[in-house]
Amino acid sequence: MKQNRLRGPKTNGFTLVELLVAMAVSSIVASSIFMAYKAQQISYVNQEQVAVMQQNLRAAMYFMERELRMAGFDETGSAGAGIQTAGPNSIRFAMDTTGGESDGIDNDEDGIVDEDSDGIDNDGDGFTDETDERDEFRFGDGVLDDINEDITYSLFDIDGDGDNDLRRQDAAIPPADPALPEEEFVAENVQAIGFAYAFDANGDGDLDTYNAGGNEVVIWAIDSDGDNDLDTNLDTDGDGDIDPQDGPGTGNNGPIAGQALADFGGTAIADVPLEDIRQVRIWMLVRPARKDRKFVNNHTYVVGNQVITPSTDGDSETTNRRMRLSETEIKCRNMGI
Repeated sequence: MKQNRLRGPKTNGFTLVELLVAMAVSSIVASSIFMAYKAQQISYVNQEQVAVMQQNLRAAMYFMERELRMAGFDETGSAGAGIQTAGPNSIRFAMDTTGGESDGIDNDEDGIVDEDSDGIDNDGDGFTDETDERDEFRFGDGVLDDINEDITYSLFDIDGDGDNDLRRQDAAIPPADPALPEEEFVAENVQAIGFAYAFDANGDGDLDTYNAGGNEVVIWAIDSDGDNDLDTNLDTDGDGDIDPQDGPGTGNNGPIAGQALADFGGTAIADVPLEDIRQVRIWMLVRPARKDRKFVNNHTYVVGNQVITPSTDGDSETTNRRMRLSETEIKCRNMGI
């Protein structure tokens, strides 16, 4: 007689080899996902850095342009407003735009002297310090001692982080520390800034030009020796452009020597006083706060009288940073009036 053996349900599972293969495949997939995420994260951070850098650049250029256009504003003709110092890498300028509310003069000729916000109903209309009593704030007083009238832009490491910042100094604001100039932070991580100046030395109402291959090109000059007058045309090779070849060349670093000032006919131009300046050209080069180790910046930038190639300048802090250069020309509408 046969005996029937009772068999339970099938209990076969994964073998050790199958488990190892599954784990290996899972690890590869997880690693791929992580690497893709990491790459996206790095890309996001880099793009965010570039966006911040561009925002800094736009804001800084906007503030400088707005104020420089007012350089030389001097309604009384006695304040001495204008370009005060025309450096290749810094600028100081002045405008007499305020003070009319306390100069003892009826500037707006409405029969009321020195309208201001003094808590008094100056015009007797029953209202104290309304808009029409503050009209004389917009008039100059012939002295450059009010806030926002004597301004300097230059580079300085304001926050001590090792990166230069664009600073704005107002001569009317006393420094908190007498040993240091008062400064206002405008933009951070500014690699370099450059200024050059166009002028009307002969007083004919036109910007002075030079001969660049038979073409009349506006002279962009700097004060190369620090004596507060313009003496050097930045176009060293006379080709009509300010480019790396005016300095050490593409891929290199160093100053642009320039050439002596001369007009279109080749006649030498004597050193130009600052009151003959009519336009200002600005270059600003900015960089992000962080490096991108996978990026090498081989680009050559011209920033005023400087030629800069980050990958060959010997500074490890600049080699792996993307940079942005902005350039603009500003007409000083109140100069030469």
